[in-house]
Amino acid sequence: TIGTVVGPVEFIAGQGVKLLTHDSYITYTLPETIQEGEFSIMVTGIDEGNPGDKTKVMCMQEDGGDITVNDYRFTVEKRGREYPIPGAVTFRIITGDAAEEDQIHDAARIGISLSDENWYFWKAVWTFTNASVEVREGGLTGPVLYSRGVGYSHPYRPTPHVVHLGAPAGRAGSVPATVPGMIIKNVWVARTPRPAWVDQTPSAQ
Repeated sequence: TIGTVVGPVEFIAGQGVKLLTHDSYITYTLPETIQEGEFSIMVTGIDEGNPGDKTKVMCMQEDGGDITVNDYRFTVEKRGREYPIPGAVTFRIITGDAAEEDQIHDAARIGISLSDENWYFWKAVWTFTNASVEVREGGLTGPVLYSRGVGYSHPYRPTPHVVHLGAPAGRAGSVPATVPGMIIKNVWVARTPRPAWVDQTPSAQ
């Protein structure tokens, strides 16, 4: 309700916000940079059958512009049905300079099984020296489906610090942007870990 909506979305009572197309996303510009923190969400309507290829579930960057080459890109990705490994999860974080190979960090890309009827907990965490992404089935304490991390020497410090549900299109166009059809709720962005009370998620209807 406090983010900037771009593209077509649908607010569904009792569920969350549905991002309808590759061009749909919601943006929040944080009042100050978080150099160590957590960005986490609950998601349903997501599996290997969503359209697209290198589609994004959530992401962060510095200010605006092309996120693909943003100096503080942090994209959490779920491959779509046009990708050779549909449903594969990975992430990329750039820490300070997209033109420097040693500041571009890619996590392992792993195919996982998802159902568009289930809820999933997606969490990105970053510190001064490392970043990680975790996907759990059902919520904070559900079975772990994906958990990988990367290390770096330059801190992650975008100014201004901008976060997105989904992702804006980059130089490759809309197809690698937002995972279309996913429903998101219970957004958490903070220096502190997500409290358990934020995740009072009933089973998907």
